[in-house]
Amino acid sequence: MSFTVHRILASVADRDERWAAIEDAPFNPRTGARQWTPDGAKRTRDDEVAAQVATDLLKRPAVTEHVTPAEKVRVVTELTRDDTVAQQVTTDQLVDRLVSGVQPVD
Repeated sequence: MSFTVHRILASVADRDERWAAIEDAPFNPRTGARQWTPDGAKRTRDDEVAAQVATDLLKRPAVTEHVTPAEKVRVVTELTRDDTVAQQVTTDQLVDRLVSGVQPVD
């Protein structure tokens, strides 16, 4: 792996995530091998930055009020593809409804 790739991936803040990323090189269809390229490293870094920005923005009520219901549904659907996330969200929603006295929808 080149110094350029190491330098780009060094911007991944979490040490464990950075090393996990380094060990999980993307598949390069041109060469048929799993290897890092500067372009692949930049995409990995950019994806992490985008995820952090999205997380920070959605914590702000002034931002979330401008998100359409359809986009909110799309985001929730995408995030709950992970079984752990889906289970936690479902549990939290049911507990919130029980505490507030709202009956679940059949």
